[in-house]
Parts: sequence; C-alpha cells; structure tokens
Amino acid sequence: MGIFSLLNENSLLNKTDDEWLNSIQKQCTKFPQYLSWETKPTSREAGRKFKIKHYAGTVEYSIEGFISKNNDSLFQSTQFLMSNSRSELISQLFVADPNVNKAKRPPSIAQQFKVSVDTLIKKLMSCRAHYVRCIKPNDQKRSGIFTKEMVLNQVQYLGLKENIQVRQLGFVYNAPFHQFVHHYRCISKETFPKLSAAYAREGKLKDACAHLIGLASSDSNALQLGHTKVFIKSPETIHALEEMRERKLSDIAKVIQTAFRRYEARKMFIELKKEINILLKGKKERRRCSIFRNFMGDYLELRKNINITKLLQKYKENKVLYSGMIEKVNKRNKVQERSIMISEQTLYTMVISGAKIKLKRRLALRDIASVTISPYTDGFFVLEFPKNYDYLIRSDDLTEVLSILVRTYRQLVGRDLVIKIEVRFQYRPSKKEKKTVTFFKEKQEGKQAYSLKILKDQLNISVQPEAIAK
Repeated sequence: MGIFSLLNENSLLNKTDDEWLNSIQKQCTKFPQYLSWETKPTSREAGRKFKIKHYAGTVEYSIEGFISKNNDSLFQSTQFLMSNSRSELISQLFVADPNVNKAKRPPSIAQQFKVSVDTLIKKLMSCRAHYVRCIKPNDQKRSGIFTKEMVLNQVQYLGLKENIQVRQLGFVYNAPFHQFVHHYRCISKETFPKLSAAYAREGKLKDACAHLIGLASSDSNALQLGHTKVFIKSPETIHALEEMRERKLSDIAKVIQTAFRRYEARKMFIELKKEINILLKGKKERRRCSIFRNFMGDYLELRKNINITKLLQKYKENKVLYSGMIEKVNKRNKVQERSIMISEQTLYTMVISGAKIKLKRRLALRDIASVTISPYTDGFFVLEFPKNYDYLIRSDDLTEVLSILVRTYRQLVGRDLVIKIEVRFQYRPSKKEKKTVTFFKEKQEGKQAYSLKILKDQLNISVQPEAIAK
C-alpha cells in the first residue's frame, strides 16, 4: 500500500497522525523513494516527519494535520443544497453532479488528488507537451541581481538539468532519412554492415527507417515518414533505439578488439618463428613440419577458462603466452602427462580434468639458469634451476616454447637466455642426485618417436629418424 492508501485507511478508522506515520514506516520502507525519519531524532517534533525523493529533489513532510485535513470533505447533500441557492455566486461556487449518489460518503482529499493526477497524466500522454520554464532570479524584484542558491534551487526542482541531459543523450524527434539510417543501422543485420538489396536501391531509405523503428516500437502511430525526414512522436522509441545501438556498438567493439589482438598475436608469433629459426639454424635438426607450421600460442584455449583467469589474477598476471600438453620425466624416470602454461613471468604445470585444474608447480621464468636441448628431433629439453631441481620435459612444440622462453626471459632479466645444445649432459631430478642424459640417433625407423632406456644413474634416449628439413 502507498502513502495515500494508508492515509485513507487511517482516516476511516479515526486514527491519529502518529499512528499513520507508524503504518507508513512499516509499509513504505521497502520503496527507495521513501526516507525514514527514525534515525535518532533530536526531539519529538523531529521524529514526526518523513521525506520523499521526488523527480527533481527530496522533499520533507510534517505529519501534523494530515488526518484531519484528509477528512475535511464537503458532503454531497450539502453541495447539492448550496448549488440550488438563489444567490448566483453561491450556486456557481457549489456545482453539484446530479449523477452522484448523495447518500454516499464523499471522496477524501487524497482520493480527489489521485483522481486529479491520473486525469492530468492521461491528458499529458495523449499530446506532445511543451513547457516554458520561468526562473526567478532574486527576491528583491530588481534587474541585474542573481541569487545563486535561489536559481540553483529552482533549476533542481523544475527538472531543467534532467531535461538538458535528455537532450544531450540524443532524444531528437526528427532527422533526415540518410542521417537516421547511418546512426542506427548497426542494430539490424538488414542494414549493417551493408544495406540489404531491399534497402540499397534509390528511394528505399524511407523503408529502412520504418524497419529500424519497428525493431524498437510496434506502435504504428509512433512515427511519421515525410518526403525527406523521419518524425518520431514518442521519446520512449528514441530511448529504446539508443539502448539497442549502445548494446550493438559494444558487441562491435569486442569484435574489433578480438581481431586486433589476433593480428598482434600473429605478428608476434611470426617474429618468434624468425628468431628461433636463426637461433637453431645449423645447430639442431628439425622436422619439416616444425619449420613451416604456424605458431598458435594458446592451444588449450586457457584464456577462456574462468579458473585460469582467477589463477592469473591471484598472482597479478593477465596474459597467457602459451599453453599445451607435455610429457614430464620425474625423478623415478617415469613419464607423466601434464599441461603447461607460460605467462609473462611464470611457467605453470597443471593437471586439467574437465573444468577442474590442479596446479602442480609454479616456476619463475627469471630463475631459469639455462635450457639444454639435443641436436636431434626428439623434443626433449631441460630447464635448469640453481635453487631448485631441474625439469626434464618433452614437447611437440619445442621450438615455439623455446622462442617464447627466450623472448620473455630477455624482457624480464635484460639478457639472453643460455641455450645449450648437447648430446650428453647432466641434470638434477632432485636436489640430492644427478643423472646423465645421453641421446642416440637410431639408423632404422621404429614405431615410436623415441624410447627411454633407464640405467642406475643414466637415462638413454633413442631418437627415431624422421623427415628432416635441410
């Protein structure tokens, strides 16, 4: 129930102003426009008020006399008697409606006010109203004097600021056909990015305007199409068109951003590919598919994973440079499948099962002392960490991973990452032990790309011959 309904109810029950205020406090506190006055009033009189947030500003009301004034109504029988007076003045002041039941209780002041406001709103909505706003500059009735506080108060309560904002937001009522179509064409596939055949012909912009307005309003009376201009009667239609345009422009901006990021990523990967080709040329055998394939970076599409986004935000990172599957050789010489992700500062190894992600290790890229690879096409590499144990990994994207590590390390540390290319080398699978890794190149082609032979402190890796780029 609203304030007027509660006022009528309390008036019929002959309750006091304070009881009416209590009922308002119970019923109307859920409305954002109602402000309670119960916040520690300094006196009893201060607590007998409430505030309403109107369109132009907040107004304070005192409850004193609301009940008595609401009941101060003229009964129909009395009004009918006065209208039949012989005095012309009195009969004109008390005009009675003969269709009203004289025995019925007359409407309260609140009811009369609601009926009057409803009638006014219906009249305003049925026409296009124009207002002349008059501002009183001072209380002295003298020219050339402007009281700032007085003018600002009138501007606020007349709603002039809001009217200006409405105009600035583009609530126009007419525009040429070509201007209207150009402004709102993005909201329909028939007009964006190009006009369809139905609207592209000369003289068909008028139909395009009707099509665009029809997307925002089904009311045929909401517009008039002239010879060169479109006229819109209802500002709500323009408001709906503007909202649709804003949403569509946001979608278009996302498409442009995605295309630009794709272009920047492709440009970066081409540069990485050139760098790694120069770095490994004549030093390491490479498969032909490795030479000519395109670098893609995020093969696992972890940028779209909300859990990865939260993980990066946790460590104040926001960019995935590479993601893919690897094979990790642990200290027991067992091969384990892992997912790897490289960001701007860190290398992550994880186990991904559906939407669940289990983080295994988080390695700072600036802590890498060197990377050791073989001269063959095996895909193995060792990440050496002086303060921790080393990491023996095999990846089908070795050259891409290596190129990203080289560039990122240079950006972080300011010097080139040390790359070792050796057939035989040592690495530390744990802090307390060392193992020797030896690579052998088989003469005959086998079923597997590589095979591991495990000895006590030695790991022999046999690499099968493949088609090598010369």
